Amino acid sequence: MDKTVLTLFLLFISQLTLANEVIWRLNVDEKISLPYILLNIADEKIKVMLDTGARGGLHLPIDIINKLPNKTEYAKKVSYIDLAGKINECRKFTVNRLELNSFIFNKIDVIEYKQWGKVLSKGRSIEEIDHLPVIGLDLFDGYLATFNFPEKKLVISDENNSYAGLDYTWISIPFVFSHEGIIIDASDHRKTYKMVLDSGATTSIIKRSSLSQQTLARMNNKDDYQYVSLNIHRVPTNNIQTMVLDSLSPKFHADGVLGIDFMNKHLIKIDFRNKKIWIKAVI
Repeated sequence: MDKTVLTLFLLFISQLTLANEVIWRLNVDEKISLPYILLNIADEKIKVMLDTGARGGLHLPIDIINKLPNKTEYAKKVSYIDLAGKINECRKFTVNRLELNSFIFNKIDVIEYKQWGKVLSKGRSIEEIDHLPVIGLDLFDGYLATFNFPEKKLVISDENNSYAGLDYTWISIPFVFSHEGIIIDASDHRKTYKMVLDSGATTSIIKRSSLSQQTLARMNNKDDYQYVSLNIHRVPTNNIQTMVLDSLSPKFHADGVLGIDFMNKHLIKIDFRNKKIWIKAVI
């Protein structure tokens, strides 16, 4: 084979290989302390919040959706509920192929964005989220995603070998995919609780009604809230300080959420294709 042709061929193959993985920068919104990504969508650069507690692929304003090619609208609208118990009905589309920041996603759901949710802070206050489009959990369906909040980056890959790069410090844990997100077990040594991994919450929270009768909530006098300490089996994450709430909607079925305060201390690798998850504590 001609050396020039061979060189071009190898370059082409290497570019294909590189295209199978992308690193997105995780920025932090100064007002609400939640992660967002600047996405190039329909020739626009828009600020999109990363919310692992939300299903669906992308939640975008309808004027942005109207600019997307290769889309088909569902006949029925979809309904979803936020932590405040508010139910929204939105238009839903399927986009067959969409390039986002140098990574090509195939057949993703795009949902009309309507303002939702509450931001749970360390105090008792609950603030409304500004209008901000959302990346939901289903964008990563079929891919390998590593959520590296300590280093402020998200790695997306279509690598088949999800064990690559893992050592004994990565702990495989059981989990459940539900309509509320990824649910893992956490314990206060008296009871095991079902907790959603939720990057859309600044603070880890738990329902008071879910607590064991033997669990004693402690007082954080500095910020004036009660909390319990939770642990994940085999993961060296002692004492996840979890705020106790009375006002969490009964329509939210999990016991609570593990928010950004938890994720900032861990690496989380999820194989969405083979339904596996690993957590590594950053000590």
